[in-house]
Parts: sequence; structure tokens; C-alpha cells
Amino acid sequence: MPPTRSLVVVLAAAIALVTVGLLRLYPGLAAAWVAVCTLAIPWRGYGPAGLAALPTLLAALPAPLPLAPPPATGPVHVVGTVIAVRRDFANGTADLQLAAQGFRFALSMELPCAALPGDRIEATARCTAAAIPDGAATLRAASSACKITTGSPSLPRAGTELRLALEARLHALLPLDAAQLVSALVLGSDARVPNELAAAHRATGLSHLLAVSGAHAAMLSMLLGLQPFAGGRRRRSSKLHLCLAMGLLLVYGAITGLEPPVFRALVSYTIGAIGMRTGRSAGAAAGLAWPALLSCLVAPHGVLGASFCLSYAAVAGLWLAGPPRSEGRVERFVLAPVRASFWATALTAPLTLGWFGQLAPWTVLLTPILAPLVAAILFLGLFTSVGALLIPPLGAVLAPPLAAAATLYVTAVEHANALPATPVFAWCVPSWVSLALAALAGAAAVALLRTRSSVLLGCACAAVPHFLPPPSPEHSILHLFAIGHGQCCLVTMRDGHNVVLDCGSLQYLALPPRRIDSALQRRCIDLLVLTHADRDHTGSVFDLSGRVPIRRAILPMAMEDHPAALALRSQGCSITWLQPGERSEPMPGFLVAAPRNPGAKCNDSSLWTTVELDGLSVQLPGDAQQAGIAAAIEDGIAKRADVLVLPHHGRPEVTIDALLDVVDPRLCLVSNRTGEDVSVQGTQTLRRGVPTFATGMCGSLRLEGGARPNLASTIGLSLPQRPPAK
Repeated sequence: MPPTRSLVVVLAAAIALVTVGLLRLYPGLAAAWVAVCTLAIPWRGYGPAGLAALPTLLAALPAPLPLAPPPATGPVHVVGTVIAVRRDFANGTADLQLAAQGFRFALSMELPCAALPGDRIEATARCTAAAIPDGAATLRAASSACKITTGSPSLPRAGTELRLALEARLHALLPLDAAQLVSALVLGSDARVPNELAAAHRATGLSHLLAVSGAHAAMLSMLLGLQPFAGGRRRRSSKLHLCLAMGLLLVYGAITGLEPPVFRALVSYTIGAIGMRTGRSAGAAAGLAWPALLSCLVAPHGVLGASFCLSYAAVAGLWLAGPPRSEGRVERFVLAPVRASFWATALTAPLTLGWFGQLAPWTVLLTPILAPLVAAILFLGLFTSVGALLIPPLGAVLAPPLAAAATLYVTAVEHANALPATPVFAWCVPSWVSLALAALAGAAAVALLRTRSSVLLGCACAAVPHFLPPPSPEHSILHLFAIGHGQCCLVTMRDGHNVVLDCGSLQYLALPPRRIDSALQRRCIDLLVLTHADRDHTGSVFDLSGRVPIRRAILPMAMEDHPAALALRSQGCSITWLQPGERSEPMPGFLVAAPRNPGAKCNDSSLWTTVELDGLSVQLPGDAQQAGIAAAIEDGIAKRADVLVLPHHGRPEVTIDALLDVVDPRLCLVSNRTGEDVSVQGTQTLRRGVPTFATGMCGSLRLEGGARPNLASTIGLSLPQRPPAK
């Protein structure tokens, strides 16, 4: 492609990207930008580039279908058109996205489910209210209660049908864990791999190998002998070879649902394939600009997100790494891949810190080592699933080597996860001002020096704000998060220390770590207290340990072999074990005590925590019930406090009055799910004249200590500015 035409495409892509970004920030500004690009600027020879602004604006304007308002709980009649289908073989369900009357909603059905995109579903379902105030209600239906009307033929329908058929073959031939992994690697089926494996991929920086992306399309194209961007090794290809290779790539894209990363890779390789056929290179600039421009026009929702920015930063790193410096095997197959991985990791580092709060330095070596194995699993998985679909005995022959390759890959990732500095966590969540200043400093360094080394210096400047000490809060703050049935509490002390009290939810295992992560300023948990072993208090600890470092934990001795304890040990966390009757003061203002109650059931063995928030005392008794409350009162653990988090999520408790007499709180809080109001115990405290607020009604609660303590809610309810004086 002539250079001037390449510049037009690059300029058009830049204009389209700015249009999408401005539209998300402020629609009026985006409209003004479009007017300037199409009318006001004399583009001379680059006039067509300015015309990209208007169609981009029109493509990005239609917003995704909003969620339907939740229907009344109980039996409901559901009618809608299927948008997307995802199967969860571990739970035996199919999750459908439906559209009806300008809204979208989710419907969960038991397997087998024959619905495909475009089908019309009429069903009798049961609606269950959301467990948190800002959550979505769930709809569940039995397959026997659904009537499915086949929709019109379409590419999304055909691609989904083929993907589901291949996925079913893999699950019939492989063990469940291996089938989930291969489905995720090969088909992009959004399969839920085991939590431990997903966390290991995040920690080692190998998530880009787990999720189907442009890298998978690149691997497949190389396996098909299609290398349009191979530098000096590029050669003309026969028309038959190009047609077959590109046809298979397009079919693969349809199977994976043409996710934005795959779409961008297919566009780039289509341009490269045309260059291979004609003998004329399209150029790296056009090969990157066309996918960006078409993404803005076809799928603007996937533009400027984490995947988009990381993929382009990685490509920029590969370009800086350059081609192999010689034709020797060591250079081509060892040094060049490691060099490319290093530059891709360096250029994505500031973005990875910004979006995920961590770095994975070992990915520099792990990616080139494991990428060939992933390519083998990709090719073997496609060949096995397609072969099993066409010739069933062939699938049975190929399944054992595929399972062996998947096992080898899992073993390699697990061993890599045991390496030191896996991952390197950011120290803080920097302000946008510091990020902007650091980015400007990095850009200035690159502009002035204009060397490859200056690019590394610029990336280091952009990463520095994530490793600066954050400012300490003015007052100590307690967050009681709305996470459904469970408990998750974060205390940020005035000296900057972070303490987490329990981390679990029956409905949303991934929600407690996200709530904690979003509330942290200093990305480190100095102390984790787990009151007892129940899943609604400990089930999310594994995910939390993969997001932020946990320095120390206090657990009951009964949890010595609990999975949460194993997850903490694997991270190197120091654990203090409390026997019944023991106490611990891990830092000023904290007291953790285990009631002297040998042989009690799990709830009654809950640890009790007392926190001082700048003169405001808060007591959290876990899930203590009758025996545990009586033991805490007898041992002097339950004592006078300003704030009491009601035990056992506010459920009925015969000894609650005795506890209230001892604690004499001025304010009560409850961690519960929606539909439970202020809870049974909360009703009793209200009768006593004690203000009581529950996460199931108010959303997450934020209590700030100090001379003028105040309480705030995430969903904007009117709460008192301070606990009432006695």
C-alpha cells in the first residue's frame, strides 16, 4: 500500500478512536469533534480520513440493551429472543441472554438445552430476588417448561451451534477439568476453569494464553502456514493455500463468536493475506490501523477497553523487539521469542498495573516457553473435536494425547505459580493527576531521547505512581460490604493499615474481593481475620489472596486444614491460630478473642473482634449463636461498644437481648441479603430505640470514626450523620 494511503488509514483510525472516547466522556464534545473533522478542517489529500468520524459516531451511539426491571418474585412467564448461550457443564446449566421489548435479561436452564441465538423462547420460570440491592434478579426454568421456536439462519447462530457441538464432544471425551480448560483455550466458550487455575494464570501473567484472543488466531495462522508479517521471510502464496487458510481462520472466528480481539486479528491477517497474494506489503501501520478503524465501526463496545489497549501495547512491544537478528536456531527459537516477550511485557506493564494492580515478570520467560504447548493444544483440540463430530472413533483416538497435553500445561502453570514474585503487587491506587503527570514525563523522555531505551524509561515513569506510598485517611473507616448472604468487612486505620474481617458470600464468590479491591488505597492487607470456617465467611479468600498481598492472618485452630488456610500459606502469609479461650492484640485498637467453648459447633466457635475507630468502638461477633454468645459474655469478651454488627446475619436468636444488655450499642449494623429487611434481630434493636441498618436494604455501609462519626450508604439512602448520643 502506498505510504500516503497508509497515512490516511492511520489518521482515520485515530479520528475514530477519539470519537469513541469522547462519546463515552461527553456526547456533546463528540458531536463537536465530528463537525470539526468533517467540515472545518481542510484535510487536503487526507480528506477521507475526516469522514470516519461521522459513521463512527453513528455506530457507537446505540447503547447496549438495558437490563429489564426485575419482575415480582415467584413464578413468571418469560418470552424473549436468544442473544447468547453459554453452557456450564460443572453445574449442569445453560445461561441464556434474552432480549424482549428493548430490554435484556438472563435465564438459567438445566442441561440439555437446544436454544441458539435467534430462537424465540417462551417459558415458565421462577424469579429469585437479587441478594444485594444493586444486583440483578435471577430467572431459572426447567427445560420441560420451555417452548423453543427455531429462529432464522444467521452467522451467529451457525457459529454458536458449531461451537456448542464441538464443546459437547470435548466434554464427552475428556475429564471435566481438562474439558473446561481445552474449551476455554480452543473455543472461547467462556467456560469456567477451576478457580485455582484461573488465579495461577493471573499471577503468572498467562491470562492471555487462557482466554481466546488475537494470539490464538495468530497461532492458528502460523500452523496453517499463513505468515503475512514475517518480515524478510514473507513470500507469495498460492491462491488455493490462501483461500483455504483464510477460510479456516474465518470459520474459527465464527466459532469463537468473533470476540473483539479475534475480530481485530482476522482483519489484520486478511490484509496481510492480500499482500501475500499480490506480493505487496500492506505495512505495519495499515495492518494495525485497519483493525482499529473497523472495530470502531462494527464493534465500538470493545474499543479502548483493557483488551484493546493491552493488545496494541503488546504489538508495539513486538515491533520494538524487531525480527530475529540472525538465521541461527538459537536466535530464532530462543533469543528472539524471549526478546519479543520482554518488550511486550514492558510496554503493557503500566496498563496492567492500572487495570489489575499487579505485574507478572515471569511471563517474559513463561510465554515463549508455554506458547508452543498452547498452540499444540489449540490445533489438537480443534482436530479432536471436529474429528469426533465427523468420525466418532477418531475422537476417541485423539482424546488421550489431548488430555496429556492439557495435564502437562496445567502442571507447568501450577509450578510457575510457585515461583517468587508471582505476582508483584502495586503498592497503591494512584490518583489520576499523578498518573497523568507520570505519563507526560514518560512521553517527554521518549520524545526527547528517541531511542528504544527511552521507551523503557517512559514505561517506568508511567509505572512509578503505583509504587508510591498513598496518603493516609483523615479518620479510621469501617466498610461493611453488601455481598448477599455472607460477611465481608474492611477496616482502614488512620495510620493506613488495612484489616479485613471475613471474606465470603453464598451467592457471589467473586464479589467480596472486588468490593475490597475497589475500596483499597494502599494495596496491601495487613491483617485478615476469619471468624469461622463457613463458606459464607471464607469462600472468597482464595480469590482475594490472588488480588492483593495478605501479610498476616488470625484464624481459629479448627481451620488449620481449611482451603482458605492453605491459600494463605501458599502466598507466604503468617498465620496466628487461636485456641478456645485465647486472645490476640495484633495491632493497637484491635482485639481478637476466641470464646472458651470447647466442643461448640462452628458458629458458636466464631472469633469475636473489637475495633477502635478513633474513639468509636465496634464489636463484630461473627456467627455466634446461643452457646457462643453466652460464652463470650461469661469470658468478658462481649463488652460495652458504640456499634454492634449483629451476629449470624441478624437471624432469630434467643440470647440477643442478653447481648444487647451487655454491649449497650448506640448503632447496630447487619450483613444480610435483600428480602431480609433489617433482619429479625434488627427488629428487636429498633424496638429498643437503637438505629439499625442492613446491607440488604442500604447497600454497602461506610462508617467513619473520629469526633464526628458518620454513616453512609452506597445506594444513597438517607442515614444519620452520626450515631445518636446516649
